[in-house]
Amino acid sequence: MITGQIESYDSEKKTGVVKSQDDFFEFNAQSWVSSVPPDSGDEVTFEVKNNVVLNMRLVAETLKPVEGVKRKWIAT
Repeated sequence: MITGQIESYDSEKKTGVVKSQDDFFEFNAQSWVSSVPPDSGDEVTFEVKNNVVLNMRLVAETLKPVEGVKRKWIAT
């Protein structure tokens, strides 16, 4: 798996560009496997076969959402 960042994504054309280190790859929505649509700036993992991006997904998709905790201490 390669880790990268989406540089641009056109939601109308459903195409975009992902960057990994110094390499750029074009992708389309068919390679996207996450439940939310891609967006510029998303950190992603993906595979490349014959210069085609496959199985692209968000890095944070497998992480549990952060829940806020609020506490208030009162001095007595």
